[in-house]
Amino acid sequence: MKSRIVFIGLALASASCSNMPWQRQRDVDRDLVAHVADSDRSGIEEARAARNQAADAWDAAKRNTEIAKDQLSLARKEADVAEAELDMSLAAVKMAEKGTTEELAKAKEAQHEHELIEKCVEERIEWRELDVERSKARAELSERRLELTEAQVELARAQAVRALDRPEAKQVDVGDYEYAVRKHEKAVAMAELEVDAVEREARLAHEKFERAVGVVPASYRTRSANLDTEVVYKDDGYEPADRRATTLGSKN
Repeated sequence: MKSRIVFIGLALASASCSNMPWQRQRDVDRDLVAHVADSDRSGIEEARAARNQAADAWDAAKRNTEIAKDQLSLARKEADVAEAELDMSLAAVKMAEKGTTEELAKAKEAQHEHELIEKCVEERIEWRELDVERSKARAELSERRLELTEAQVELARAQAVRALDRPEAKQVDVGDYEYAVRKHEKAVAMAELEVDAVEREARLAHEKFERAVGVVPASYRTRSANLDTEVVYKDDGYEPADRRATTLGSKN
């Protein structure tokens, strides 16, 4: 519960950051940018390439969210099947009570197996619900990164324009664009913390599910595995906290 409260707090803080005025930083005058020589555009081109990569990652993250939602839907359908099978096993026990001791023992064993399956299915749903939240948080992070790269493109343009030997170029305040980039970097760092929090919850839920799978009948383990064999998530650029080094400050 405590981790959920922290997660919600981070989400609210991230949402607050996403509405700050600095996110509407004005673009550099394109007429001025047109005067920048090709030989002086390397910084702009590098920033634009990073922006395009971030846009691809955001698209992938949004697709991953839809995949996660589909997997949750499948898990819920599987729960309906498991519930029906458990009901049938309970009915079979009642019928077996009128039969032999061996028949009753066999029916009760089947009932126990279906109870284990239902527990496993419940753990799957909890995992898949958190997987949806994880995917949403990663999509939010990808969007914050895209916004950062867009700010970095404008910073690169401002720096290139400021170097022009033109009176109007001297009016471009590079510091404003550097400030915008720093703010976006902080928003990315906040979104990373949010993702890290829900990643931990999703990982723990998956571990619980794996333990539940370990005690169900082998026939159901095969059926369970088949539900996940076609799941292929796209690369959204996320790196776990232990492999990530967040560097604040301009990258241009």
